[in-house]
Amino acid sequence: MKIDGARPVSAKPLRARSGGESGSAFAAHAPDSAHETAPSRTIAALGGLDAVLMLQLDQPSRRRRQIARGVAALDALDALALATLDGADPERAIGSLRAALADREQTTDDGLDSVLQEIDVRASVEIAKRERALSASLLRNSM
Repeated sequence: MKIDGARPVSAKPLRARSGGESGSAFAAHAPDSAHETAPSRTIAALGGLDAVLMLQLDQPSRRRRQIARGVAALDALDALALATLDGADPERAIGSLRAALADREQTTDDGLDSVLQEIDVRASVEIAKRERALSASLLRNSM
């Protein structure tokens, strides 16, 4: 099939059907009274539809926030490792880890949620290790 240039679109006149009754077939199937019609649920459906649309619109921003939170937690874990190796005070990195753990949200992406859960577990373990070391240090100093 070959298409030659753009032609203007024009409406074709409709042809009337030959034979048959005009409109009587439709009228025979019409309900006799208003009680036979199904109740309209468009208002309730629109409320549900609005909620679904808002959830779908929120998903990309929630996903982006959670990716950024995961990256921040990984950066804080790296900073904690560097501070430990340098013998520096790791409190800033610990604070960043706590902040990243406080902003948890579920997304609809199971793979992303799984990776974020693993990052959260690692961050929680590092925080617990530092708190345990700090409490042991305070206990030794008090004796």
